[in-house]
Amino acid sequence: MLTSVSMNALRALRAVWLCAGVLAAFVALAEAVCALLPARPDHPRFMTRDYVMWRHAPAAGPRAGVDARGLRVTVNPAALSSREPAVVWLFGGATTWGRGVRDEETIASRLARHLTEAGVPAVVSNRGEWSYVAGHEAVALARELILGGERPDLVMFLDGAEDLALASAPGHQADRTFSWLHDSRLDGPTSEREDLLEFLSGSRLGSRLLSAPAPPAVLEPDSRAARVAIARRVARRYQASAAAVEALAGEFGFAPLLYWQPLPRTPVSRAAGRAVARAMAGRSEFHDLSGLFDTERPEAFFDGADYTGKADERIALRLSVDAARALERAR
Repeated sequence: MLTSVSMNALRALRAVWLCAGVLAAFVALAEAVCALLPARPDHPRFMTRDYVMWRHAPAAGPRAGVDARGLRVTVNPAALSSREPAVVWLFGGATTWGRGVRDEETIASRLARHLTEAGVPAVVSNRGEWSYVAGHEAVALARELILGGERPDLVMFLDGAEDLALASAPGHQADRTFSWLHDSRLDGPTSEREDLLEFLSGSRLGSRLLSAPAPPAVLEPDSRAARVAIARRVARRYQASAAAVEALAGEFGFAPLLYWQPLPRTPVSRAAGRAVARAMAGRSEFHDLSGLFDTERPEAFFDGADYTGKADERIALRLSVDAARALERAR
């Protein structure tokens, strides 16, 4: 005869086996679903690119597409306009690229829509890329102008997050790129299980439940002197990159607009924003957006770094006002 202790042990054992069975069934179902899923450009493989080291590899998916040049797909209403649309290039890091959002929801697509609605038809090209800093973008711009032969009317830059992350990296190894991004993914295959995890972590809900790949966190210095040193380093590099962009603008005849993006408010991000604003003071092409979300900051970031749809819309609307003025002046 079983004692009460034995009965309790059997019940516990059955519960364990039931949980294990449910988990195994979920894993099997997840892997089966994964086999039916298209490639996920949200967490894709990358291809090498001369001078700038990497770009997304071409891919098509239900949420995010990447064209043959390695550029994120942008939805451009002006492509159907009877007027000759202006050509706008938008550079930046992962937030510009649009990590976690659909093609039609990126800042570039929203910018294109706002410009068309304002009566200034423009074809916007999303040239943002994961982990690109301002220096990367200046080199990428020169590469496209010299080798690609395209001529934009307006080139815009939205920077800050990656610049600060790189400058605050341990050892301040400024010459190292973010090896976390391309070491394990550059032209490399992934398993079906990894593809499924990437599919889930690419969504906003999934990013809260899983350890989604993300840019290196900005390490908060433990002293004011360290914050000042990082801020100065960021400002110096940003100013040098801006000078390169201005030189290219004079040579190739496009209008430049540079923006320091809103960042999560920390002592080091505030210090960097102030240092960049001082370094760029008096330059009409520079705009400091660090305070854009001051009244709604908790709703601006969905995972502590990437923008919510509301934030993307706010930024795109702000950029569209300046872009419309610059394009009207150029015509």
